[in-house]
Amino acid sequence: MLRSLCERAFLGPRAWSQGLSYPFHVPTELRDIRVLIAAGKFADATTDLWRRASLGSGAATATLGYMCLTSGELGSVDCAIAYQRCVDSANRGNGYAQYVIAWHEYERGNYGMFAKWLHRSARQRFLAAIGDLGRLYIAPPDASKRRPRLAKQFFQLAIRRGHLTSMTFFLRACKHGAFGGFYRAIGVTGYPLAVLFLTPIIWWFPFSTAVFAYPVGKKKQLFNQKQSDHNAC
Repeated sequence: MLRSLCERAFLGPRAWSQGLSYPFHVPTELRDIRVLIAAGKFADATTDLWRRASLGSGAATATLGYMCLTSGELGSVDCAIAYQRCVDSANRGNGYAQYVIAWHEYERGNYGMFAKWLHRSARQRFLAAIGDLGRLYIAPPDASKRRPRLAKQFFQLAIRRGHLTSMTFFLRACKHGAFGGFYRAIGVTGYPLAVLFLTPIIWWFPFSTAVFAYPVGKKKQLFNQKQSDHNAC
């Protein structure tokens, strides 16, 4: 009992100390996967996700697909098969899987398919997808398709539904003048405060959908694979 309480209370900080590079969504039904990651047992986590995905778990399939997307390879896991399972889950309406496929398409340069899948994920009310539509329309691959008003609407919708990371994206865009002079003044003041507000939340809750967003342009692995497996407190 004491060990279980310890794991839950310090899950976030321990995950960072064991090699997590940036926040990513692990659905609440995969709490034991969160515990494994927080203990630095990445191999055990991926093996368990592979098993569950093989049995048809949509949450495990999407999580494993995202890990393959951000890490390239995961030991004994066949990421090509994991990707296809993620496509199948996305076609069945899993919003997280649709989000993963969207960013797969982005990384391949298929921006039309990226937008299609991102919209599909947002229609499933997946928070990160709603916020990322704001990012898409404020800084699209094709600058001629920039839609500041639409971007603001998606950012605000995501924020109202609890996506805290969208608050920083929105205020940063405001700071850079994306929405005009009035919003720029709000961004200059609000963006640093939003970062200060969000940082401890990310530290304690790195697996929450409220702080999850695909790290565009980051090259480092999702996990620091140099960390060794060992038992937690």
